[in-house]
Amino acid sequence: MLALLLLVFLSSAGSARAANNGMVHQIPASEYNALLDLYNSTNGPGWADNDGWQNPNALQWHGVVVEGVEYFDNGDVKTKGHVDAITFDANQLTGTIPSTLGSLSALRFLYLAGNHLTGSIPSSLGNLAKLEGLNLGGNQLTGAIPSWPANLTSLASIQLAQNQLTGAIPSSIGDLAALEFLDLGDNQLSGQIPSSIGNLHSLKHFSAENNQLTGAIPTSIGGLASLQVLWLQNNQLTGPIPSSIGNLGALQWLRLNDNQLSGSIPDTIGNLTALEILDLYNNTLSSSIPGSIGNGVRQDTRPADPVLFR
Repeated sequence: MLALLLLVFLSSAGSARAANNGMVHQIPASEYNALLDLYNSTNGPGWADNDGWQNPNALQWHGVVVEGVEYFDNGDVKTKGHVDAITFDANQLTGTIPSTLGSLSALRFLYLAGNHLTGSIPSSLGNLAKLEGLNLGGNQLTGAIPSWPANLTSLASIQLAQNQLTGAIPSSIGDLAALEFLDLGDNQLSGQIPSSIGNLHSLKHFSAENNQLTGAIPTSIGGLASLQVLWLQNNQLTGPIPSSIGNLGALQWLRLNDNQLSGSIPDTIGNLTALEILDLYNNTLSSSIPGSIGNGVRQDTRPADPVLFR
């Protein structure tokens, strides 16, 4: 009898150890509620993987990383932490992104690519001052790209490709000083490329292909000294290729094909010694690739304009 009582006591103690360390105890109530909003607004029961999400006392929820939690010796939560990352790439999310995600004050990574999300990108994501990576590509998002505030000083990557976004690229994007990767391709964006893009001195990749962008390529693009990839093909860009493009000494891929560019190809393209691929096909350019483009580079030609590969 004594042994049985001892067993019951130990079992009860074990249960107590696990009573106050689940997700509901690990993070502030506002963050917990924001996660529930995500679950409810994107058909959580239909996700490919929703492990833990239906149990507030589960220690982990699939796709959620929590940092900064401190525990008592018995395993209970002593100090709450914060949601650090949400990663749900290709997890069959449907519905809309809840605006309450903007309350996740410590969030660094929000990856919701390759799902079936609809609606607009909440402007409240601009409150995520610690955000470093945002990937919403490969969904069915509509509406305009929000005007990102300058306080997103850590944001290094924005991937919004393969949606149905409309409107112009906001000029405020030039305030994101830490940005290294910007992919806006395969949307329905219109208007001109803002000259503020030239302020992004850390930018390595800029792609906005397969949109409806118009106007000239801004001369300020020559200020992107770190740029390695520039894809602007299949838009409605007009005017000449700016000579300032020759300042992009790190550039490896330059695709401007299938636009309405005119004038001469600037000799300064010959300064692009790191260039591997140059595609200017299907424009109305009046000259050929400058002979100064570099040694060891094989030139192939398609009708109307040259294309260059290494």
